Amino acid sequence: MAPFTFPTESVTFGDLLLRNEQNTELKPVLHVSEAPSNAVFPSVAIFSCCDFRFNPEELFQIKKGEAFVFSTVGGNVKPCFNDLLFLETLLGNSMKEIIIIHHEDCGTTRVTSQMIRENTKANSNAPALEKEIDTWQFDMHNGQNLEESVRRDLQFLRDSPYLRKELSAKARGFVFYLKANKLVEVKL
Repeated sequence: MAPFTFPTESVTFGDLLLRNEQNTELKPVLHVSEAPSNAVFPSVAIFSCCDFRFNPEELFQIKKGEAFVFSTVGGNVKPCFNDLLFLETLLGNSMKEIIIIHHEDCGTTRVTSQMIRENTKANSNAPALEKEIDTWQFDMHNGQNLEESVRRDLQFLRDSPYLRKELSAKARGFVFYLKANKLVEVKL
């Protein structure tokens, strides 16, 4: 994986649209109904952090169509669990593996649920909703070490009565160390 360097200029949506217009190599994408009879659909789901410094597609050299990659805050599974159940249904229960990746220097180790609630209330256009905002909970790592947070997600999948046991049993968890560019497996 190429070393990450922080950008020195911000990109706007207008910049991204212009890049799209200038990309003459884009090819039309087939509809699912047009897939050849020997087509293989992704059978691996990867849950990783939405941190802009970390890209599982690059880390694993994933080509389009090889895996489902969910980018969530902290790499937490719960925010996309419904999506995983949807894919299981869509693909006829053909998912085979789940990979969870949390990483060092994650923002969720520095931001708490209380901080998010306070920020939301301070910037909200609906002061009458403060009592509701006070009940919100977020899956921040809040003082947990990364191995513990990976184990928490693995246990969530193992304990879920909604997920096939054959799939939850094949869930694996990792911590990615940014500076070392290394994945370390975490066991339950």
